Amino acid sequence: MKSLFDILSMSEGNTSERKTCYLLFDRIQFPQATEFWNTMKRREDVTWCELLRGSELQYLTDVSPLLIDIRDGNPGETLYYWLAENEPRAEQFGLVGLFDGDFSALRAHWHPWVSCLYPDLTQVMLRFYDPAVLPQWWRILTPAQQQCFQGKHQGIYLPIRDEQQLKLRAFDLSSASDPEESSVVIQLPLQLTQEQFDRFFYPEQLHSLVETLYRKLLPQYGESLSLELVENRFHEGMALATEKYAGASELDKETFALYRFYLGDRFDEHPEFQRLLHFYSLRQAIGELHHQYLGREDELAAYRSPGWLAEPDSVDNSALATPEPENVVMESKK
Repeated sequence: MKSLFDILSMSEGNTSERKTCYLLFDRIQFPQATEFWNTMKRREDVTWCELLRGSELQYLTDVSPLLIDIRDGNPGETLYYWLAENEPRAEQFGLVGLFDGDFSALRAHWHPWVSCLYPDLTQVMLRFYDPAVLPQWWRILTPAQQQCFQGKHQGIYLPIRDEQQLKLRAFDLSSASDPEESSVVIQLPLQLTQEQFDRFFYPEQLHSLVETLYRKLLPQYGESLSLELVENRFHEGMALATEKYAGASELDKETFALYRFYLGDRFDEHPEFQRLLHFYSLRQAIGELHHQYLGREDELAAYRSPGWLAEPDSVDNSALATPEPENVVMESKK
């Protein structure tokens, strides 16, 4: 981990070309810090811009991230330290970067990345500068796209709290080096393939699925059931499916994790399920078992571990009635 001083020192090394240390600030999350910034932004010793200005998404300029250069004693540096000292969530402010070029070149680099196109050509604002979003965004890019995204950066740093001090952790850009793809021309703004789109939004979709499951189970279990417990048990099921069923798709794993709540956490030990696996895929076998025991869930009691989830408030099993596996699981894909 580094301090801002460390990165500023790197930008001032002996070189004929200016290196720009900068802050990419997610102002919409920090209204008080933005007010503080507004008192300094017109000073002559700072260069800054709203990244969305001049783009097709200019109508969103009011929520645009701010690109601010950082120099010793200038407003960019002052804003960074103000955030560190006054904002409890300062580690979410955005990122700090070190770019091999002047501010104009830096702006030209980031400007086309502030939006992207969905597979259906819908253009949306891309919050890649959010520390929670950047790792997921980076993972879905091809090596050539990663190389284009990195550009002339010598480092991108994400804020992190270390013993109450705000530090900067280098983001790993090492995978952005594939000489075979270095000549590939990347069209910007980037249009995501369907696979990239699905991978990018998968964590959000999965969380939505767990929340829906929790709401369906709540009438049965009442206050003894927590969203955190449901989420933990769901991810436990995903991990078990990965371990037990080689080659299972993400949808197969979701179905397995989901139906542990309805058929029992050990339903896969049932002899009938084991027989069905010889004729059907994992997901289809679960669907067949579900149909066989629909309305007779009590007969699967031997495959439910006591205390695995919570103690029901009643013996009414109507809350456990579920749609077809396809319908339930596909809720996560909308």
